[in-house]
Amino acid sequence: MTFSSKSFLLGAGSGMALSLALLQLWGTYLDRSLADVAQPHILRPLRPSRWHASPVAYENLPHPWFPQDLSGNASSWKLTPLEGAPVTLAQFKGRVLFLNFWSTSCGPCIEEMPGIAKLYKSLNDERIAFIAVTQERRQEVSNFLKENNLGVPVYLSEQDPPHELSPPGVPTTFVLARNGSVVLMHSGALNWDDDRARAYLLNLAAEAR
Repeated sequence: MTFSSKSFLLGAGSGMALSLALLQLWGTYLDRSLADVAQPHILRPLRPSRWHASPVAYENLPHPWFPQDLSGNASSWKLTPLEGAPVTLAQFKGRVLFLNFWSTSCGPCIEEMPGIAKLYKSLNDERIAFIAVTQERRQEVSNFLKENNLGVPVYLSEQDPPHELSPPGVPTTFVLARNGSVVLMHSGALNWDDDRARAYLLNLAAEAR
């Protein structure tokens, strides 16, 4: 190999090394710049975030795309209390219905239940009904409730709920107006022990069917 060829290869190699070093520095700069101006949970969705307290209920009342009427077969959805005869969704029509989906293994569900229980007890209004629905087995739920008093009427559902009331996950809460239409849906835990949540339900109860 001639001297000129060696010089050419040496120069080309040095140029490539310099280019790679510059690209690496530029990439580092961009990464730091993006980290400064962008939202970390968007750039790094798998990074654990700090725990935040459940937002109060009024911050999510009401959702603008409701009300939504239920389909005709929704009224036949069967719910069974732990004690007593089965009922259908139609039997709650004429009352405001606070419908919460939960499960015994769901931490956020258990976290929000005391607030729901306080809301339920503070209203004590025959025009408003509260039900906590789970699709778990009766024995499993009974064993859980022996050690954990939820303070809210618990119902079992062996059928899938109507698609309008199909929860994306638990906990999920629906509120139905007296005419049976869905007026609110929230997925996730909330602190329902709030005067504005009480006012919201009472205002619905005061509306004509």
